[in-house]
Parts: sequence; C-alpha cells; structure tokens
Amino acid sequence: MSTRKTILFLIVIFLLNFSSKAQTYSISHDIPWHTENQNMWGPNGTPFNLNFTYELFHIEFDTSISIGYMDEILGEQVGAMFNINTHLLLGSTFDMHGWTTGWIDVDYPVRVNYEIPNNYTFNPGEVVTIHTDYEVLPGWELYSHFPQAGVISLDLDYGFGLDINADVCLFGCDNIQIVDINMPDDSMAIFYLNGQTGEVAYPCVDPNSLFGFTICHDDILPITFNNLFGIGLSGWITLPYIETTDWLDDSNPCHQILGANGDSTYAGIDL
Repeated sequence: MSTRKTILFLIVIFLLNFSSKAQTYSISHDIPWHTENQNMWGPNGTPFNLNFTYELFHIEFDTSISIGYMDEILGEQVGAMFNINTHLLLGSTFDMHGWTTGWIDVDYPVRVNYEIPNNYTFNPGEVVTIHTDYEVLPGWELYSHFPQAGVISLDLDYGFGLDINADVCLFGCDNIQIVDINMPDDSMAIFYLNGQTGEVAYPCVDPNSLFGFTICHDDILPITFNNLFGIGLSGWITLPYIETTDWLDDSNPCHQILGANGDSTYAGIDL
C-alpha cells in the first residue's frame, strides 16, 4: 500500500510539472541592431575628422576696352579701333582632407525568444518567470575604419591673358593682332603632403629657375635608414593601416561576442 502511494505521488508530481511546462507559449522578435560612426578608442567621445578648404585670397577680373574711331563713309567702314582684353586670376587655398581618428560600424541582428506563462495560470501577486534566449542571425558585421593620415596642401591658383588687336578699315577692314598672351587658369601646389602615399612637395632653392626657387618633389614614406648611429641598425618605418576581419564567438549562448582583429607590418629592423 505504501508503494502504491509513493508511485501515485510521483505520477501526480510529474503531471503537475508537465502541466506547468505546457501552460506557456513562445514568441520571438527579430531586432536588427545597428550602429555606425562609433568611436574606436572607447565608449566616450566621438570620431574626429578634418575635411576643409580655406580660401586665403582670391583676385579675378576680366576687362574689355575698345579705343579708336570708326565711321561709315559711302557705305563703307573707315577708321581704326584698338581692342584690349585682359584676364587675371591670382589666389591661394589651404586644404586638409582625409584626416580621421577612425570609427566602427556594427550590424548585430538577433532573434530574441520569450517563453511566457499562459493567462490565468498564475495568481495576482505571484512571481512569474519568463525564460528568454537569443540567437545571432546571418548578416552580422563589425567593420573598422582605421585612423588615416590625409592630405595637406597649400595651392596657388593663377591665370593670365592679354589680347591686343586692332581693326583697321579703309574701304575694307583688316584685323591686326598686336599682342596675344594666354596663360590658362591652373593651380600648383606650393606645399603638399600626402600622409597615405608619403608624397611631399615643397619650395626649394634653384639658382637656375626664373625666380630662384622651384617646387621639389620627394617621398618621405617609407622612412629608411642604414647603419643608424654607426651601430649597424638598418630598416624602414611607415604608417600602419590595419584592415580587420570580423568574427562571432557563440560558444556561450548567453554572451555571444562579435569582434574583429587584424595586423599591419609597419616596420622592419635589422641589426
């Protein structure tokens, strides 16, 4: 008799437990978490970039003047007119573009599942447990934009034109070209530094040039050295640029980690 009571008690406990589990329902929500332009160096602060063009000065004008006398005699033009057309452009701009401290863009789509007790299966004031879990959906991505050195330039804008001609008419007209100077509008870098390629341009002394100086061009990257300080240290150094590969660690279902890593060789040393 005691054995029967024990078996009956276990059956009742099992049925109650099964009934409790059966009195729930599940719902799921897909949440496409997304953020962009986040600071690469921690939760505080915002990414910084430099992109601007500043006009130091700008002078430009065009003139057209005609001087002389022209009349009509017996149906024909008689006289002379001098035509003077001028154009001048002179200006300078300072530019900084492409300088950034880096930023991060993230896509983290998840499906959140809830297991919720059915209505009328609990009493007012009773503690109710809602079970949740989540899964990361396809399309996750962590894209890092590494800090980048940009371009600095100080440019000179220039252009010049002078056209002097004469229309001479004596029962017939001719156009006589006196002066024709045309220097099309253009721009040249007085100073230029490209932090990505290492190209640099700067004024340097040149006794053979018209004004005693010219614009020299050079490459500063990579920086190379040989037998530095006479101790046999040689090598090269450049600016790093790291491209990352993202990954998802879902080994812990309650804490699935989205990360990225990469590397860049920016120095080589021989001793």
